[in-house]
Amino acid sequence: MYDILFFILIGVYGFIAIKISSWHTISGLGFWSEVPTPFNKSPLLYSALQFVCLVLAALSLLKTNIIPLYGGLLLLISLWFMMRKIGREQGFRKYREIHLEILDGSKTDEERASILEETKKTDAQLEEQLILSKRPF
Repeated sequence: MYDILFFILIGVYGFIAIKISSWHTISGLGFWSEVPTPFNKSPLLYSALQFVCLVLAALSLLKTNIIPLYGGLLLLISLWFMMRKIGREQGFRKYREIHLEILDGSKTDEERASILEETKKTDAQLEEQLILSKRPF
């Protein structure tokens, strides 16, 4: 029973973690209007929910019969890294989609060139932009 619960919690955690990571990325790149309003008001609450799901999955490992403890913990750690990466990539993809939508409504060639330049940024460039946007000064 706890084995099934473990896999359910992993699925819930994966879904939530990808969404939250994507929302953090999009809002960090300046598109606050593209994430849910409750997330804008308290992103820490959503991060806490993500953490609670991860902890519950880890706690359910203590009662599982099939999955060894160390193997399950290794799985959870790798999922944590993978979900953040997948969510970040989804956020970058959404960022590019938003710019393409803006491109459709742009009127001047100068605006179009600027927006097109934004859509051609690599993930590494967007990652750097995201890091710079989170500086306190």
